[in-house]
Amino acid sequence: MTESSPSQFEQERVRKRYDGMARSYAATGQLIAAHRQEATAALGVQPGERILDLACGPGVNFKSILKDLGTGGLLVGLDYSSGMLEQAQQRVKRNEWSNVTLFLGDAARLPFPDCAFDRVLGTYSFSVIPGYQHALEEVARVLKPGGTLVVIDGKQSTGPLRFLNPFVKLLARGPVSDLTRLLIDEIAQRFQVVRTTEYDFGFTFLAVAHKKA
Repeated sequence: MTESSPSQFEQERVRKRYDGMARSYAATGQLIAAHRQEATAALGVQPGERILDLACGPGVNFKSILKDLGTGGLLVGLDYSSGMLEQAQQRVKRNEWSNVTLFLGDAARLPFPDCAFDRVLGTYSFSVIPGYQHALEEVARVLKPGGTLVVIDGKQSTGPLRFLNPFVKLLARGPVSDLTRLLIDEIAQRFQVVRTTEYDFGFTFLAVAHKKA
């Protein structure tokens, strides 16, 4: 069942939090850089494709994606935070990337036509996006048939360290992440899941999925 539309309060709370984190996020994001690299590798980017980095933040994924995309494809970064996009734009300008386009927008209302992208990447975003179920529906809409979705995000652990779930959930309040969301199940309802991998004693997962024909 798809959730109701998020309130304006929820959306503004997320926007303000990430605007405030924009300058420091690129540095703190290095703490989970290894998992981001796993995600971009799992994306399987091919030269000349159209890639969407959903909730791209300050663009910390761009370099890894562009390494495989080459100069003939297009990388689109979308984020709800103008502060994050400002940092991303500075990164694009500094690296002189000519095939990166940035959009300020809501992941639950993507400003793109149907079947516009070959691959979509979501790194630590669906646990934050207020309308995350709507966002997954939108990803299914803008992906080409057979297109790839890769998600890396946080969750509650079901392993031996699950007793730490309340503490980890408390830590997740900083980046406004809701680790109670059953993201793997939500992805499986809309896509054909190829594989899932867990990291960090089950508190992080990577899902690779394809749009159903």
